[in-house]
Amino acid sequence: MFANIDFSGSHCLDLHRSQESDPDWLVDQQKKEVMIIQGWIANYSNDLGVPDGQGQVHRGQP
Repeated sequence: MFANIDFSGSHCLDLHRSQESDPDWLVDQQKKEVMIIQGWIANYSNDLGVPDGQGQVHRGQP
C-alpha cells in the first residue's frame, strides 16, 4: 500500500480521464501513479515468470 499525497486537488481527481486542461501538478501525479502501477505489474509478472515483452522470461525468487 502507498499514499501519494498532493494537497493541490480534491479526492480522486487523479482518477479521472486526462484532459488538455489538466494542471501540471495533476499530470505529474498521474505519471507517478502509472509508474508505481507498472512497477507492481512488472514485479508480479517477474514472480510468475512471464515474458517481459522483450522475449526474455524472468523467474521470481523461490
